[in-house]
Amino acid sequence: MVFLSSVTSYAEVEKVVIIINGMACPVCAYGVEKKLKSVKGVKDIEIDIQNGLATLTAKEGQSIEISQVPQAIEDSGFRPDKITATASGMIEKDDNDNFILKSKRSGKGF
Repeated sequence: MVFLSSVTSYAEVEKVVIIINGMACPVCAYGVEKKLKSVKGVKDIEIDIQNGLATLTAKEGQSIEISQVPQAIEDSGFRPDKITATASGMIEKDDNDNFILKSKRSGKGF
């Protein structure tokens, strides 16, 4: 798994799946969904209460701002566990051994 929390701007993150600890009822799911809707680039949210999962998909031509996802979940009263992202671009390592995802379109790191 590539951890992208230190990554900033211009990501081409198309889909994010999050395991959310403690989400067990429709009211919980509604609160999580409401907060995740505020994440930049999110078009759709699918909540799987039984498995404690939230799946986010990006708006057409946009990217999910993955750095906003953990805080949105925490703001809903829960704790994110594993976050998996599907992204377009190239992964490189910088001088500090951090992974950088490079955008296909802009060539910029994000």
